[in-house]
Amino acid sequence: MRWTTPLGAFDIEVGEHGVSGVRLASSDDLPTLPDDLARSLDEHLHGRPGSLRLDLQGRSPVAQLALAKLLEIPYGEVRSYACVAKEIGRPRAVRPVANAVASNPIPILIPCHRVIRSDGYVGEFSLDGPALKRRILEFEGLDVDRLEELAARSIRFLGDKELSTYHVPSCRSGPVMDSPLLIEVRSAPEAIELQLEACRRCRPV
Repeated sequence: MRWTTPLGAFDIEVGEHGVSGVRLASSDDLPTLPDDLARSLDEHLHGRPGSLRLDLQGRSPVAQLALAKLLEIPYGEVRSYACVAKEIGRPRAVRPVANAVASNPIPILIPCHRVIRSDGYVGEFSLDGPALKRRILEFEGLDVDRLEELAARSIRFLGDKELSTYHVPSCRSGPVMDSPLLIEVRSAPEAIELQLEACRRCRPV
C-alpha cells in the first residue's frame, strides 16, 4: 500500500501482526491506505505514536531489543549506537546493535534515523542515505547543522551551569543553545571535573 507523507511517498507492508515493512515508493500502482491506518501512520510520523502495531517477528533477540529501544528515543532527539547498546544491557554489543539498526525493516516508524555515530555526526541511513535522514530529523525539529557543528569541534555534551547537569546536545531538557548558562563539554570525565551530573532524562553515559 502507498503512504504519502510530507517527506515523500513510501510503500507499506502490512501483515496479520502489524506493519512489517517500509520502503521508498516503487513505480508500482499500489492501493492507498485505509483511513484508520493512514491516520495512525501520520500520527506516528508527527510524534504521536498510538495503537500502531509493528511486526518484528523473525528478528534475533538482540535485534528485537535494540529496535524496540529505538521507540523510546524522544521525537526530535538522537542517541548513539553505543548508548542504545548500553540501554538494552549489552554495552559490548555495539556492532550487533548497529547491524540491527542498519537492517531495520520498518524505518521511520521504528526511528533508526534517531541513532547517530558516537562522534556526533549523523551518519548513514539505510532508507535512501543520509540526506533523507537529515530531512526526517529536521522535520522533527532537530537542528542538524548545529549538531554536526558541535561534532566538528568534538563537543559531545552540553552542560547547564544553573542545574549542574550535562546532556546530549539534542536533549530537550538541556540548555538553550545561546544560553549564557551553557557549557560545552568534550567528554564524560570533563563533565565530572566540572562537577556536572548526568541528565536523568537523556542519560548521556
